[in-house]
Amino acid sequence: KLAFRLRDFVLTGMLQSLAPRSSVPLLARHSCRGLASCAASGRTFHVRPTFRASIKPRTPPPALPAAQRVRASDRRGVTSRQGFAFQTLRQVAVMASGSPSLVSTSWLKARLDDQDLRILDASWHMPNTNRNPIAEFKEERIKGARFFEVDAVADTSSGLPHMLPTEASFAAAADALGITPDTQVVLYDKAGVFSAPRVWWTFRAFGHTRVAVLDGGFPAWSVDGLPIDRDAPSDQDVAAPGLAAKDPPSSPSYPAKLNERWVRHKQQVAANMDSGEAVVMDARSPGRFQGTAPEPRPGLPSGHIPGSRNVPFASVLSPDGRYLKPEELQRVFSDAGVDTTRPIIASCGTGVTASVLALALEQLEHPPPAVAVYDGSWTEWGADSTLPRAEGPA
Repeated sequence: KLAFRLRDFVLTGMLQSLAPRSSVPLLARHSCRGLASCAASGRTFHVRPTFRASIKPRTPPPALPAAQRVRASDRRGVTSRQGFAFQTLRQVAVMASGSPSLVSTSWLKARLDDQDLRILDASWHMPNTNRNPIAEFKEERIKGARFFEVDAVADTSSGLPHMLPTEASFAAAADALGITPDTQVVLYDKAGVFSAPRVWWTFRAFGHTRVAVLDGGFPAWSVDGLPIDRDAPSDQDVAAPGLAAKDPPSSPSYPAKLNERWVRHKQQVAANMDSGEAVVMDARSPGRFQGTAPEPRPGLPSGHIPGSRNVPFASVLSPDGRYLKPEELQRVFSDAGVDTTRPIIASCGTGVTASVLALALEQLEHPPPAVAVYDGSWTEWGADSTLPRAEGPA
């Protein structure tokens, strides 16, 4: 109880120092546990000006030099003194828990021996690359890492590749990996930043907030000369999460609960064409988006969902494979015609690189009010002849 009261006190003080005087609520009524609970539901937190704190306005501190400014991801969701009122409760919960969504190699190196840390290799490769992520994991991996097989911890009955698993399947995989709701999960992949954000999104969709992606992935870790394990793991250890997801027990330990706000389905995306509530952005290459280049899956036409904007996933990454800085990311989205003040639906081929964009949006100074991934993406949409298909530039 004392710990929660102290955390409430600290959080209240932080919010009072960040929000304008006219919008500081009586936050003492809200516990951190309550904030985290609301965050799991994805509800928006609006600071109401009907309550005023009995504090005097504070003079804003002088701006720091650019070299000393903290990245938006390190500020854990508090992005602006004036804009705080319109952040979502999930960002407030991240601030309270101290868990970022994107971490550096030095951040992970300093925590390698933490008991509550689980490092997962979430590598997945396009079918036409002829790469085997399991074989590559067995050859070398970050010290202490386990393997999360994207195609195995999935709904294999849908007919679409690596769709979200059921709650029971995800929970069973989490149990097999020794993950609890308090576990700090760090994800990486062998391509740099490619498939790991998809698994980050999966964890977030099932309510796990302490999950982050390693910026730059395994290539960055290797270039920095950090500990790599080359002792071959057992086949049983590698396959365990996927096998558990395929045949989950009736009562798994991990309390997985799907938050639908993170996910969009075909019918919802089709309805959005009429409502225009959300901006749809597509992470595929310009050629595939415009219909001038073939899809990597035989028989699937290229093109795009009418009204969507094209933001190739590589455009949010720097030449060294890490994410661009927040201000650079904002410029990329703005140049592509994406209004980041509106809800966003991210799409791609199968929901993998769409998650790269979803994680990029999390790093902005002012993240969108809601970000969801279209799980079936173009593989589902393009294969349905009853749905409209557009070609050419956005």
